[in-house]
Amino acid sequence: MCDLEWERTRLTKLKAIIDALDDAILQLSTTAILEYHLDTGQSKQRVTRQDLPRLVDAKADLFTQYDALCARLSNGGALQVIPGALP
Repeated sequence: MCDLEWERTRLTKLKAIIDALDDAILQLSTTAILEYHLDTGQSKQRVTRQDLPRLVDAKADLFTQYDALCARLSNGGALQVIPGALP
């Protein structure tokens, strides 16, 4: 049994964290700044260019969780076809 409201809330939180990580990765990798104040909404931390591999890995892990939740909310991405149901 799945709690749809919890999963939708979790998706919203995951999107916010992914966006925050994405901003940090973009700023650290494309600008002259040496450190970035990362606020995920759950924690605040100072990250530097040395943290880029860890940030990229964290973002990938969160996308995996996000994709899994999306799949669960969309019936696993499966389409059920019932013969004779279409006019």
